[in-house]
Amino acid sequence: MLKDAKQVLILAGRASRDPEAWNARVALAEAINARVVTDLKIGASFRPTIALCRIAARDHAGKRRGLKNVDVVLSLDWVDLAGAMRYGGPMPSAKVIQVSLDQRIHGGWNMDYQGLPPVDLILSADPDLVVPELVKGNRQEF
Repeated sequence: MLKDAKQVLILAGRASRDPEAWNARVALAEAINARVVTDLKIGASFRPTIALCRIAARDHAGKRRGLKNVDVVLSLDWVDLAGAMRYGGPMPSAKVIQVSLDQRIHGGWNMDYQGLPPVDLILSADPDLVVPELVKGNRQEF
């Protein structure tokens, strides 16, 4: 999906502050020429000085612009992905890839979780482990 996309949007959610993890996220964004959205509800997950990172998540008008004309949304442990998709408006043709362990903690008995988003591919893993593998394994293909 990432290889064939014309425009990818990375939703950079919860992440470590390990310099190697930061560099891997930047390398992935640059390799696929993705736009990046960060979230003010969590700690920093992407360098705001990088040209690809243009939108803060609390800027709903900016978020809608960011989600426009996107082929693939790559969510890297985004907090409330269902809400982000709802605020972004309809994206009938965009594929959504979720890299997160969130679905593992949704118990349901007390309803203390965010909505479950409609996604095309779920990678039930820590994004800080997946992103370097995407960069390493597919750099030539992007």
